[in-house]
Amino acid sequence: MASEPLNDDGRGPLPWGAWLAALACLAVALLSLLGRLAPLSLRLDLGGAPTSAALALLGLGPLAFYASTLERGKAAPALRHPLAPWALLALLHLCVQLSGGLASPLWPAYPLLILLIVRHAGLLPGASACAVLLLLEGYPLWAHAQQDGAAPWPRALALLLPPAGLLLGLLMEPAPLGAAGAQGRAARPAARRAQEDAPPPPAQASASGVAPDLGVLGQGLDVGALLARDLGASLDLAFHSHPSLNSLSLWWGDEQAVSLAQLRLRQGQGQAAARVEAGQGHLGLVLRERHSVSIEPLAPSAAAGLPWARGPYAAQALRVLPLSDEGRLVGLLAADKAAEPAFSADEAAALESLGRQLVGHAQRAAHLTRLQAQGGRTQRLYEAAKALGQDLDREALLARFGALLATLVASDSWALGMREDDGGPLLRVAGHGYDPAAALDMSWERSSALAGTLLQAEGALLFNRSEGGQVPAALLEGLQGEAQHFLLAPLRVGGRLSGVLKLDRREQPFGEEERDVAFIFASQAAVILEHARLYSLHLRQATTDGLTGLYNHRYFQERLAAEVASAERTGKPLTLALTDIDLFKKFNDTFGHQEGDVVLRKVAKLCQDHVRPGKDIVCRYGGEEFVVIMPDCDVVEGRQVIDALRAFSAEHMIGGSGPEARAITISVGLATHPQAGREPRELIHAADEALYKAKQSGRNRVCSYKDL
Repeated sequence: MASEPLNDDGRGPLPWGAWLAALACLAVALLSLLGRLAPLSLRLDLGGAPTSAALALLGLGPLAFYASTLERGKAAPALRHPLAPWALLALLHLCVQLSGGLASPLWPAYPLLILLIVRHAGLLPGASACAVLLLLEGYPLWAHAQQDGAAPWPRALALLLPPAGLLLGLLMEPAPLGAAGAQGRAARPAARRAQEDAPPPPAQASASGVAPDLGVLGQGLDVGALLARDLGASLDLAFHSHPSLNSLSLWWGDEQAVSLAQLRLRQGQGQAAARVEAGQGHLGLVLRERHSVSIEPLAPSAAAGLPWARGPYAAQALRVLPLSDEGRLVGLLAADKAAEPAFSADEAAALESLGRQLVGHAQRAAHLTRLQAQGGRTQRLYEAAKALGQDLDREALLARFGALLATLVASDSWALGMREDDGGPLLRVAGHGYDPAAALDMSWERSSALAGTLLQAEGALLFNRSEGGQVPAALLEGLQGEAQHFLLAPLRVGGRLSGVLKLDRREQPFGEEERDVAFIFASQAAVILEHARLYSLHLRQATTDGLTGLYNHRYFQERLAAEVASAERTGKPLTLALTDIDLFKKFNDTFGHQEGDVVLRKVAKLCQDHVRPGKDIVCRYGGEEFVVIMPDCDVVEGRQVIDALRAFSAEHMIGGSGPEARAITISVGLATHPQAGREPRELIHAADEALYKAKQSGRNRVCSYKDL
């Protein structure tokens, strides 16, 4: 169910019925004060006891619903609106006036409403509501006493009930999920709007410089914003990759206390408490004990006490992890789930990996802090990292990498090695000064001593041959020319070695400052390249058919429209081939759908291998139909290419070696732009008609729009 929209101040819209009730109450109050109605209250003869009972239900029904939803923490945004209790007060007052005033059976409901207002809105609104009631009922009572010369004390005693409700609300503990008063409620929306953009609050720096002193980082070079961006990107990626998480928060600090740095909240409302001390709640328990805590399931009372719980909040499972570096606690990572009472093994592992990645961001921020005094080179480092992060296309990033690296550290040659998958070899994906014919594999297996050293290194590694130092043989492979000095900077993501940046010089050794700059740039590049890899993976999943690995129907429609527009602009021909596997339904019925899937993958591979490489685009159209977009190709060349594919496909057998075995035959329909149509839908229609003609002509053949 969609949630009710919020206004700019974070409050829900008030129902129109509440406004009508408030206006009606105001009219009754004004008429009573002017003496236009009965001396004590409005009394109408509307049918006796049945009408009074109906009015009592009309007043008590909304009050009971309001009380039950607020106390159970399940009130809609409109019921939590500051004007909601006033609207209910207006409706109740109108019903009291219509059913006897101070003598009404609804009068004892007033103290309950005052009590609810105090518990869930604060003392000031409750006292204001009590004062309004005393004014509306006390003034007519006083005027009547002046008129008759004697005060109706039995009726006057009823005026003590609203103050009694106010006193009871003061004595009772405020509702656990309620607001802290009108002032707190007004402050929360602004704080919530600023939550995403605010940098992490200051935290004490560790002796090793791991936990970032964000107050120092914010001076001069805006490293605080850079760190906040990296932290936010990692949290966003984890939060969106695991939709079962209801909240995800990062806290910086030490063993004594932590402060909120970042908060992601899927449902619920409010700003988290800015600081948690050791021993305070579940987060404080992790600070004191320094080990992970998982509470599954989480009691409702415990969920209400979470630092980020404001207003009604539901959580069934909580997991809090300490973030440590070199044995020192530097922060906490907390997550909860609302729909499930436990974290899966994959979710727990993902949170552990995220924690290591966040600590890595803090390490890089600490290195940047030490580099602030180094002037122009630090500024260039920031600009290089910023420029590198402007694009999520991996090829564009790699093309820009060398130019940005040259502005930071001079070298005679360099190479960037990346792992395409976990445990795979380090492949040279970019570089300068290497033999193009040399193997891309940099020959550094993960189990080697060099890779292990890089994984554990606190910074870049330096090797010097000119001083008789030992240099691993892997550093020399593929180099053009002689090199004496080597710098290796690891690219690490989530505790794993994702790549290596290698720089070489013939004469001048690398300095300590250059080592730090190379390490920071490589660390930034690791995060950016990992984001580009995940973006490419998500993009590929969105445009790729899961069974065959070909582009899917959505991509086909978008690409065909682009190619038709290009053909219109350049005047070059464009051919579309629509392919269908003959008698595929009969094969599925005979051998089953699993064997049918094998045939679909085999035909997809044949189509990829026997069209024009680097030119034609093969997509799965749907079912057993495939489509080939052939740019800069007329109908004659298109028929030659597709007929060769058809003939080669017929050489492959399916169905085993029994009597049911048969060749893979396909029927194809061709349509060429602009002769068969100038719009994508016209080309698809013409190719479909040609395919139908091929089927009707006996199958296992190619027909074009010219054959129609």
